Amino acid sequence: VLIPWERRSGRCPGIVVRRRRQLEHHTRLSSPPTTRVEHTVLDLASDASTVRDAVGWITRAYQRKLTTPARLELALNSRVRLRRRRLLLALVATISPDAESPLEHEYDHRVAHAHGLPAGKGQQRERTGGRGVRRDRDYSEYGTVVELDGLAGHEDAWDTFRDMDRDNCTQEDG
Repeated sequence: VLIPWERRSGRCPGIVVRRRRQLEHHTRLSSPPTTRVEHTVLDLASDASTVRDAVGWITRAYQRKLTTPARLELALNSRVRLRRRRLLLALVATISPDAESPLEHEYDHRVAHAHGLPAGKGQQRERTGGRGVRRDRDYSEYGTVVELDGLAGHEDAWDTFRDMDRDNCTQEDG
C-alpha cells in the first residue's frame, strides 16, 4: 500500500506500507486509486530476491503487453531513490520487449548476442499443423526456429505434449 511521504502508518500484519514522494506520479486515478504498472513492476523487480526474478517481473509485463521499455525507463528515471537502481537501469536497457521470460532473455544475451548471432524475430505468429503458434525466435532467412521451453510453460503433461506436437509439425513443415 502506498501512502504519501508525509503520512505515517502503524504496522498491519500481512500488509507492506510504503511511503512515496510525489505519489500522484505513481498512481492512476481509479476507484480505488492504483499504482501505475511501470511503478509496480519496478517495485517488484527491486525487491526480487534474485536477478532472474527481477528479469521475470519485467519480462512478464512485456509478455502481457502491460508496458513498453520506453515507459518503464521513463518511470525509472522519475524515481530518485530505488533499490538496485543500477541493475534495473541495465535490465530495462537490455531486455528485449520480445523476451517473455527470463529464459528468453538469457538466450538473447548469453547465446545469440554472446556468439554474434543475428537477432531472431521474437514471438512470431504463424500456422503450422493447422493451428496458430508463436515462435520464440524465428530465423526465417536461415530456415531455423528456436523454441525455448522452460519449466514455467510446462505445468502439466498437456503443455509438454502441446509443445511436442508443435515441434513435430515444425519439423514436418521443414
